[in-house]
Amino acid sequence: MGISLISLTNFIPPKPCLSLTPKSKHHHFTFFPKATLRKNKKSPSSFHKVQEVHSITEFETALIQAKDSLVLVEFIPTARSQTPPLTVQLSQSQQNDGVCFVLVKADESEETKALCRRESVKRIPHYNFYKNEKKLLEKSRLKAEEFIQYEQYYGNSHGSVIQLRCMDDVDRLMMADRTAAGCGKVLVLNLGLSTCGPCVKIYPTIVWLSAQMRDDVVFARLIGDDNDGRNMEFLRNNYVVRVPAFLFIRNGELLGSYVGSQKALLVKEIFGYIERS
Repeated sequence: MGISLISLTNFIPPKPCLSLTPKSKHHHFTFFPKATLRKNKKSPSSFHKVQEVHSITEFETALIQAKDSLVLVEFIPTARSQTPPLTVQLSQSQQNDGVCFVLVKADESEETKALCRRESVKRIPHYNFYKNEKKLLEKSRLKAEEFIQYEQYYGNSHGSVIQLRCMDDVDRLMMADRTAAGCGKVLVLNLGLSTCGPCVKIYPTIVWLSAQMRDDVVFARLIGDDNDGRNMEFLRNNYVVRVPAFLFIRNGELLGSYVGSQKALLVKEIFGYIERS
């Protein structure tokens, strides 16, 4: 089966610009943990974690109050179901404490119908992700296991993965890598897009690897279409035309790259550069 990738268009390839810090000779890897949802005992307080809104004004207020937290909005019918809404189920997990959950009964009133039209909700159930009042993603179907991937990709819990928000962050990281020359760590720079499915799929593995390989590897991530799209310049400058992409750097030198979302191949590439140190 081929690797699913996202292609970038209209790129202009100038010169590559690139470039962090002691290493261990012993590597202990056993498995890739499957993402699971830790459920707590059901309690009435769990339902209070889900905010139900009834109008556009209440909806906008909920997004403003969430600030930079990830927001999952679930649009459901008013008819009762034997299964609790997904937002209620997810809110019962402690690992999702950093996420704001919002529930909208789509056909409850003319105000909620107007909200659905504004947010392009045509069928229910429907799920939208927001952050900083900006819509990130729309899903007509969503499972708890999928939500864990999206929460890691769009949320604020990234383990040891350095988040690069703009080109200044990239410049500081490269400068730190040059300053640390001789320490031997491999810098793995993950490049992706905010709406890239394969990028979302592999990101939990990157977070896990950042903890397992901390003695030998530094992981960082740059989202190309963040910062009003200005980050795309870095992707163009480094000939990145498909994502997810990974640049391997040591002591300010670009060693190589990998494009794809296959975990085993990514790990093999990283180990190769570690062993060459």
